[in-house]
Amino acid sequence: MEIGGRLSNDLDLFYTVDEMRLLFDFGETYYKDLCGLVLRYFESESDSEKRTEAVAEITAFPMFNYLTEESGPRDMMYYICSMDNTFPEEGRQLFHGKKEQFDNAFN
Repeated sequence: MEIGGRLSNDLDLFYTVDEMRLLFDFGETYYKDLCGLVLRYFESESDSEKRTEAVAEITAFPMFNYLTEESGPRDMMYYICSMDNTFPEEGRQLFHGKKEQFDNAFN
């Protein structure tokens, strides 16, 4: 739907409140699954075959399109992943300073 010459970002037509809550529910592992996929994406930087596999898994993630279109939740997910203390320190460090690369994983 176009509004004032801009494409509407009203994705709630496609994603339910429950799906969005599930993504950021810290009692569940859904967000950790996504963070783990992006961590593998970062780790595979020098291996094109592994990078391609990681990209395929990220794009198959149920909330991929939502995070592609909505920068606010994507930004939040980046900071959640980079501060998740259940990942080893070296894993969290892979996120630091890679906000742009994180965004690129969703394009």
